Amino acid sequence: MKYPQVASQILGQIQQQALPYGSKMPSLRKLCQQFNISLTTARNTYEHLEQQGWLVAKPRSGYFVSLPLNNERLPSTPKFTGRIQQIEPVQHPWALSDEHPFGYSRTQPNWFPEAAFRQAMKQACANELTELCRQPHFLGLDKLRQTLSHHWQQFELSIDPNELMITTGCLDAVRLALKSCTKDGDAIAVSSPCFDGLLQVLAQENRRVIELPCTQDGLDLTQLEVLMSSGAIKAGLFSSNHLNPLGISLPTEQKQQLAQMAAKYQCPIIEDDVYFELGYLQQPLPIKHWDDSGYVLWCGSMAKSLGEGIRVGWCATGQFKQQAIEVAAPIFSQPPLLMQAALSNFINNRQYQRHLSSVRSKLQQNMAEYRQYLLQNLPDNFRISLPEGGTVLWIEARYSPNEKPLNELPLKDLPFNLRQGSRFTTRQQYQNYCRINFGWALSDEFNGNRLHDDLANLVQALIELG
Repeated sequence: MKYPQVASQILGQIQQQALPYGSKMPSLRKLCQQFNISLTTARNTYEHLEQQGWLVAKPRSGYFVSLPLNNERLPSTPKFTGRIQQIEPVQHPWALSDEHPFGYSRTQPNWFPEAAFRQAMKQACANELTELCRQPHFLGLDKLRQTLSHHWQQFELSIDPNELMITTGCLDAVRLALKSCTKDGDAIAVSSPCFDGLLQVLAQENRRVIELPCTQDGLDLTQLEVLMSSGAIKAGLFSSNHLNPLGISLPTEQKQQLAQMAAKYQCPIIEDDVYFELGYLQQPLPIKHWDDSGYVLWCGSMAKSLGEGIRVGWCATGQFKQQAIEVAAPIFSQPPLLMQAALSNFINNRQYQRHLSSVRSKLQQNMAEYRQYLLQNLPDNFRISLPEGGTVLWIEARYSPNEKPLNELPLKDLPFNLRQGSRFTTRQQYQNYCRINFGWALSDEFNGNRLHDDLANLVQALIELG
């Protein structure tokens, strides 16, 4: 018996609830005995069902039945014609270490692989300390750039290490790219809704913004091409994988088109890909994969996949390398070379891949549990996104016309620090939306409270406030 046949039988049991959500699956050896199959077939069966979202692997515990996911009650995505907006920087008071896990896109800190990273750091101190005390190269540590380039090759993503510049996080990489290919007052196209951190970078750098609607089907490329061909915009700033806050990835065809449009109109695209490696079922490719002209500047970091404190990002500068060097020389600083070397060792030791496998599995399970709880406990007028990766859910409240929009309700008085929808736009939109992070499990505690209880209180508050 081949693994697709075994997987089909197990799937039937799950769908008929003979194997209910949360139940532990037999060990691989017991599965071999049950179906008279080899250990390899058993392993392939479970991995296939895990990739389809029906099972979740928990380290040192085995496989468990995951929540069935469906596309019921998804948020709506408004369509509109973009217009150029001038935006002003807004200071949002927050202290990230004390902010409630619902409010900030991050994973549980104790997921950080402390022992493995400590070993990578020791390795750097033992073998490379003299080298790390020298004047750093302006592109960043050569070893790390080579390591990253090799790491991405497994995804069929070819990035020349000499094209990479190491930065202090992803937003710094975006800022570097922005200053390398645009100037003060230029109009930049973004998808809508747009991560508020990107909007703040654009405001701080005195760039104007034009939002383009993004739906479950992707970005409005018709409007974008008109803007590019007319010269109304000087660049696009987009995420293509697990967009924050929508959680979707752009279709492959759109990514190819975006790379082609950038080349055709010589209009650079800055790609913020911080969630690149946090897909649950598959590893999508960035727009950069189809960039033959060098007009795509690819930015990322491992802040979301590894830890916020690993302040190491990168910008693949394409044909804007010289401009990026000139911009970076007087104002940009690199992360410490010791951290760069440790990260390189961590990847080369295969510890990062092991960590990623664990994080993806945990995030997929968290997402399913948060979403299922919200769907079951919020009224039908609430809509909840179904992300393909990342750490956040996008929630829409469809209130009646005589009710106050969600944005005007006193959510700021709750101890949850939700990101309200109005922060993800320069327009009068998303007034009835908010974003919630699921990077911590509902069984975790924060300030002495179980997150499951906090989510229950949040649901009750949303119902009562509405």
